[in-house]
Amino acid sequence: MGGRSEAEARRILREAGFRVRVTSEERTSGADGSILRQSPRAGRRVAPNAFIDVVVLDLVAPAPEPSEPPEDCTSGYDPCLAPMTDYDCAGGEGDGPGYIDGPVYIEGSDPYELDNDGDGVACET
Repeated sequence: MGGRSEAEARRILREAGFRVRVTSEERTSGADGSILRQSPRAGRRVAPNAFIDVVVLDLVAPAPEPSEPPEDCTSGYDPCLAPMTDYDCAGGEGDGPGYIDGPVYIEGSDPYELDNDGDGVACET
């Protein structure tokens, strides 16, 4: 039955006098709805009216690749901050060399220590 459609497999097995149980298995490639396997296998002697278990491919989209910040961005900041030795919030007391007009959202680490109050948003004022 491998490679056949579920409907075609059901029809063939029912015409041969069997009952059919269908389950699905998720995969990220292949023909959606095609038969992956059956049990018992084709060619084995089975009593009439016995159940034949058929596993159908359920095509799902592959998980997205984890997004990496562009090479010209420092990880952990939205919007992007180009790599630099240090950033400070504009209008604050820091000595730069980079200054940010916020808000800047912290997504993970805060290597420039911009989020002094730890609320996930830096340079808010």
